[in-house]
Amino acid sequence: MVYQPIKYVERVNGLFVIPAVQIEMIRFFNQTRRWQISERVFDQIEGTIPEWPDERLVAVVLVPYLTEKRGTSGHLRTFHELWEIAARRQEKRMKWKGFHLEAKDQLRLIEGVEYVPGLRWEVIRLAENRDQKVNEVRSALDSPHAGILAAAALHPEWIRAIDGDRVPHVCLPGYEVNVPKMPTWGHTPMLSHQIHEGAIELDITEGHRHGRALAVPTFHVRPMSVITNP
Repeated sequence: MVYQPIKYVERVNGLFVIPAVQIEMIRFFNQTRRWQISERVFDQIEGTIPEWPDERLVAVVLVPYLTEKRGTSGHLRTFHELWEIAARRQEKRMKWKGFHLEAKDQLRLIEGVEYVPGLRWEVIRLAENRDQKVNEVRSALDSPHAGILAAAALHPEWIRAIDGDRVPHVCLPGYEVNVPKMPTWGHTPMLSHQIHEGAIELDITEGHRHGRALAVPTFHVRPMSVITNP
């Protein structure tokens, strides 16, 4: 059964949930998954909603950045939590068998990215840099990471619309993956949709060009600071 925390939602361009509903959904996940984001942070985030650009594949996304828990770093915990929610909101999930989400030495943020726990609005261009190599277009200032997983968790219709043509598959350029027996930290996570399987897929790319089928998302505008627990 598909995980649907809120049954009726208004969508932008038929794909993306409006900000007010995103706040309620993140509040729901915060309670049920025990993220411990304070209500004061939610009060502040309501007053900082950015303008939604008039472009079909640009999304406003409310992104949780979680704290370290039981020896698991904040960035790894956030990745695992958001992937689990995104996967549960689709009929099926698929994951590259070598991707062990619990492995502490397999996933990291690219150099220069500052990780701060809390909540932040991000405006992400989900179809940018098609037919580009990840390493040639990403940067610590302009490349989203957890925000793309948050988009998958909050906007399941966007995932279901991915066909590699009108709506591209996406890599997560703010992350790097270390694959055993391969060049160290030479890969990047990517999210795909397997239409015939009805499945969201978590895979990796070595950074080759994939034609127009794969995008390297970027921020529409550089995001504001993370709103943290007082």
